[in-house]
Amino acid sequence: MACALFAAALLSVPALADGMNARVKSVDAAAHTFTVIEGGKDYTFAVTDTTKFIDAKGTVLPEGVKTDGFKAGTRLSISYKKADDKSVASEVKLRDKNREASTQK
Repeated sequence: MACALFAAALLSVPALADGMNARVKSVDAAAHTFTVIEGGKDYTFAVTDTTKFIDAKGTVLPEGVKTDGFKAGTRLSISYKKADDKSVASEVKLRDKNREASTQK
């Protein structure tokens, strides 16, 4: 009985979010997806109505994938979950370009 309860508890735990830091390769606003490159590999993420986009100062960007600064070359921190063999972005943080430039010198 205890094993059955433990197994049921494990199955009811929500999927944990993964994360990565990467650079935008492309954005497809019509398909609600964006592709990043990290470590020489491409990763595509789906965007939903609940995906939160945040700028480097912490301001929420309601335009999401249509945000002016969200384009090829933009550095990001992404939190995501796997769902139906897709990576679904839950939070996308645009990283400070000035800080990036100063740390790469």
